[in-house]
Amino acid sequence: MELQTPPQYIPVPPVRRNRDAENLKLLSAFYYVLAGLLAALACWQIIHVSIGIGILAELGPFGDGEAHVDLIGSMLVILGLFCIIFDSALVALLVTAGNCLRNCTRRVFCLVVACLSCAMIPLGTILGVLSIVLLCKPSVKALFASSSAPAAAEAETV
Repeated sequence: MELQTPPQYIPVPPVRRNRDAENLKLLSAFYYVLAGLLAALACWQIIHVSIGIGILAELGPFGDGEAHVDLIGSMLVILGLFCIIFDSALVALLVTAGNCLRNCTRRVFCLVVACLSCAMIPLGTILGVLSIVLLCKPSVKALFASSSAPAAAEAETV
């Protein structure tokens, strides 16, 4: 009987690395697009906040300062501001993930943002699933590891 040798590590060919780098840059562009759409959506909440302020200030056809009308105005202002802040935080996460994908840094952060973007149906779900599939490839893991190794060595010397 002949002994079998263990399989050797086969390096990823340069053509594959270039394709993965192109896919990561394309994904980063889509993250920027999704962030722009989400930022535009956050601007719609300004309407809710302004209507709530109008109710509280008794401007226009909004009641006579009754308790339930003031409660509705307060709810519109509070929920509108919460949505603006939440959407702004998501936009910041998406833009940061786009930068990280473009520079091939912080793979785990990109995976977390990809999982979070899956909740933004339908575009975020598509982008999140594609990102997760691409980021879990061994060749992309190697690409992230090779680009973060010089940065880690540089941080140790400082």
